[in-house]
Amino acid sequence: MTRNIGKSGVFVECEGAPPVGSRLKLVITLPTQLREYGSVCLCGVGEVRHRRRDTAQTSGFGARAQFQLDLPMSAGRPQ
Repeated sequence: MTRNIGKSGVFVECEGAPPVGSRLKLVITLPTQLREYGSVCLCGVGEVRHRRRDTAQTSGFGARAQFQLDLPMSAGRPQ
């Protein structure tokens, strides 16, 4: 689950985070309120920048990534 997402990165909540420097393919599904879209995806490739493992806070990792919007085919986008 993502807790914080921005135009150049994301924080992913998880128990076991990959090592810092690991390359990742990220696919984030976002719901929309527009019936014709259903949900949209942000897709990107990036790398783990930091890890957090703390009993007082949420464990996980921060990753830097360049995201692209991927609309479903039913949205009528040009092919």
